[in-house]
Amino acid sequence: MDRVKLVETLEIVSEALANNNLVPIFQCFCFKDGTVHAFNDQLAIVAPVDVKDTFAVHGKTLLGLLEAGSTDDVEFEIEGQDLWVTCGKSQMQLPFFPEGNFIFEAPKPNDSDTLRYADEFISRAVVLCLPTAS
Repeated sequence: MDRVKLVETLEIVSEALANNNLVPIFQCFCFKDGTVHAFNDQLAIVAPVDVKDTFAVHGKTLLGLLEAGSTDDVEFEIEGQDLWVTCGKSQMQLPFFPEGNFIFEAPKPNDSDTLRYADEFISRAVVLCLPTAS
């Protein structure tokens, strides 16, 4: 997968990583079903990625390694208890958490989640906001 695109996505998701390790999974990027999420008990961010395996890995460590890389391609492979991250000729071995450690379950979007507003409502809302806009 494209390393630069993955780094951009992980930088956005990293805003939801916890700053302390009171609950270790809160400091991890959780990859599952083509998405990555981070959750710190107050904020969750979910984004699409091209990773099909299910695992969680320490967020700041993974992001730092990927940012330091200079290749265009990155691959993930799980072997036993280790996650192998391959960037060009570099291979990094990281511990990971299995899916059983995930605390947050990302909701599945569906058509009923889409809010539909009447044009009248939107026009009225804009008019009400105009006095406070500069």
